[in-house]
Amino acid sequence: MTLWHMLREEIHFRRLAFILGCASVAVAVAAVVGSLSLLRSHDLRTEKLVEQKEAETREAMKAMENDYRIIMKRMGYNVMILPAAEKTDEMRLRGFVTSTMPFEYAERLAASDLMSLNHQLPVLQRQVEWREAGETILLCGVRGQMALAARPGGRSPIQAPIPQGSVALGNAIAAKVNVTAGETVTLFGEKFRVERVDPSRGTIDDMT
Repeated sequence: MTLWHMLREEIHFRRLAFILGCASVAVAVAAVVGSLSLLRSHDLRTEKLVEQKEAETREAMKAMENDYRIIMKRMGYNVMILPAAEKTDEMRLRGFVTSTMPFEYAERLAASDLMSLNHQLPVLQRQVEWREAGETILLCGVRGQMALAARPGGRSPIQAPIPQGSVALGNAIAAKVNVTAGETVTLFGEKFRVERVDPSRGTIDDMT
C-alpha cells in the first residue's frame, strides 16, 4: 500500500474533517491576504494624506512667510548695525549714532548670500544747527536701498526714495518751520524742495 493510497483512504474515511480542515485553511489564507491588502490600501491612503498635508503645510508656510515679510516691511527696518566704536547706551540716550564705518562694509554685506536679509539701507546721521531756521536738527543722508546678491529679483524699497535736490522732513521740524510738502526750504545756503513730511513717530526722527 502506497502513501498516496493511504492518504486517499484516510480522506475518504474522514471526509467531513478533511473538508472542514481545507475550509479552515482557505479561510485563514483569505483572511491573511485580505488583511495584507487592507493594510496596503491603508498605507497608500495614509501616504496620500501625508503628502497632501505636507503640500498644504508648505503652502501655509509660504503664505505665513509672505505675511510676516509684509508685516516686517510695514514695521520698517528692524535691525540696526552699529560701528564697533559706538556705545549703545549713549546712543540710546542721544537717539542717534555718532560713529561711522566704511561704506565697504555695506557693500560686502550686500554681496553676501545671507537669505534672511531683505533690505539694506546705509544711513549717515549728524546733529547740526539749521541756521536758516534757527533749529537743531538731525541731518540724515540716505544713499538709497542697496541691491542684494541673495535677492537678484530685487525688493520694493521700504522707504520711498528722495529725489536729488529734495528733502523729507520730520513732522515736528516741519511744524516748527511751518512748511508743507511741495514748498522750498533753504539748508546751508542751498534750496531744496520738500518731497514729503513724514507722520509723527514720537522719536527723534520727528526732528529729522
